[in-house]
Amino acid sequence: MIKPKCKEYRTDSGLHAAMQAWARSKDKPEVTVTVIFTDNDNDPFICSFEPAAKESFYKTADGESYSVNIDVAGSYKVDFLPEYLGDTLPLVKLKKLFKNWLLDNNSENTIKSIKWTVGE
Repeated sequence: MIKPKCKEYRTDSGLHAAMQAWARSKDKPEVTVTVIFTDNDNDPFICSFEPAAKESFYKTADGESYSVNIDVAGSYKVDFLPEYLGDTLPLVKLKKLFKNWLLDNNSENTIKSIKWTVGE
């Protein structure tokens, strides 16, 4: 879907609806990681990461500015480490950082498997 243009809409509400639809068309799936530890196969640790977003600005016919959030492909919000809160990382770096965090914080549990899933 192509980004709507102000001149294509007769009303502000029509433009706002079109911009929201355009933003939804850009939605990216979240990524989920499932970790199974050797001491407890029946209780996996599950964590999901939302795609990063950026603001896309537009103006109505009367010149008022508005924005919608557009998901950024391949980049995810980091929310499990205080020093990275609010940061976004490519999936490859997120996987490495998450695995290192698991290893550093689970010395008493051995990791049996780590499974990353996109969009479930």
